[in-house]
Amino acid sequence: MRTLLPIIALLLVGCGRNPISGEPFTVSRPASSDVPGSYLLVSQTVTTNGLSELRGRSCQLDLAPDGTFTITNYVPSFISATGHWRCETIGFAHGKEMWGIRFDSSPQIEAAALSGSSAPYRLVMIFGDPDSDQTMIYEKKK
Repeated sequence: MRTLLPIIALLLVGCGRNPISGEPFTVSRPASSDVPGSYLLVSQTVTTNGLSELRGRSCQLDLAPDGTFTITNYVPSFISATGHWRCETIGFAHGKEMWGIRFDSSPQIEAAALSGSSAPYRLVMIFGDPDSDQTMIYEKKK
């Protein structure tokens, strides 16, 4: 058991890491008016070719104030989807609740963590193991 404790501690520390270097995950409830808007994919490591995988297309996520959303060219299969979204806690980062967006749609869209300590927030989708660095990062359009 003594040899397992350091391993468990390392796993717990790694699980709260934000792929946006130096930027914390959002750990306080954002104002409801700060989340809706249009977000553009600015970085992705789900496929090996980064944004060039889009071949000039844009991947845009629109969160409407009424709780509906649309997404176009969702990587890696370039699907589009519509459905409903809600802002809620989606996990823990360094022992604190982490806020993000959950989507209800078919096909299913991954939950996105909010990143930043204040608006405008970024959205971070993490695929698989959080330490695998397979992410999609969206920035809110100004």
